[in-house]
Amino acid sequence: MMLDKKLLTAGEAANVLGCPVYMVYDFLHRGLLVGFKYETSKAWRIPEDSVQNFISQRVYNASTPQKI
Repeated sequence: MMLDKKLLTAGEAANVLGCPVYMVYDFLHRGLLVGFKYETSKAWRIPEDSVQNFISQRVYNASTPQKI
């Protein structure tokens, strides 16, 4: 999946991930998704490759058998 932008807002990342925005903020605060804020802004910016890595990691984990 290619995105046109290099940096995404939390809302845009939520659309790509198919989840609510509050979950994107949760992923950011827990360190599961990488993002940053500019000093002059309250809004998060999330690099598109961070979103791609997050998706890839989730797909890999879902397809890996779990030990019981």
